[in-house]
Amino acid sequence: MRCSAISWHGCLLSSRHRQQPTATKDKRFDLNHWLSDHGVGVRSEKPYSGGTLYILDQCPFSSAHKDGAFAIQFGNGAVFAGCKHTSCGGGTQRWQELREQFEPDRAAKRKDWEQKQKIYRKDRAKAKIESEGAVDPGPATVPG
Repeated sequence: MRCSAISWHGCLLSSRHRQQPTATKDKRFDLNHWLSDHGVGVRSEKPYSGGTLYILDQCPFSSAHKDGAFAIQFGNGAVFAGCKHTSCGGGTQRWQELREQFEPDRAAKRKDWEQKQKIYRKDRAKAKIESEGAVDPGPATVPG
C-alpha cells in the first residue's frame, strides 16, 4: 500500500492490522502481530539488526513518561523490549514483564505445560525400558 506523507501514520497502523502472520517452517513468534493483537500502540517501525525495531506510543513500564519504550524482533526471531529511561532500567531486557502485563495467565499455563512434559518424558522413558525388556529390579537390598 502506498501512503502519502500526510496520512502515513494512519496508513502504517492500517497496514499492520491487515497483515497476516507469516507462516514459517519453524512457526516463529511474530512480534508485529503480538503488539497489534494486544493493543500495544506502535509509533514507528524500522529495520534493525536483521529484524524490526518498534517504537512504542507509550511506555508500558512507567506512567512517569510516554516516550522511550521499544520492542525489537531480531532476524533470528529473538525478542527484546525495554525503555531507554533510567527509571525503567535504561534499556534492560523487559520482554517477559511486558508479555506478562498483557498475558497474566501465561506463567501458570507454561508451568502446567512444563509439568505435563515432565510426566510425558518420564512415561516415555519407562515405556522404552519396558519394551526393551529391561525391568527395574527395584531398590537394592542391603545385607543385614
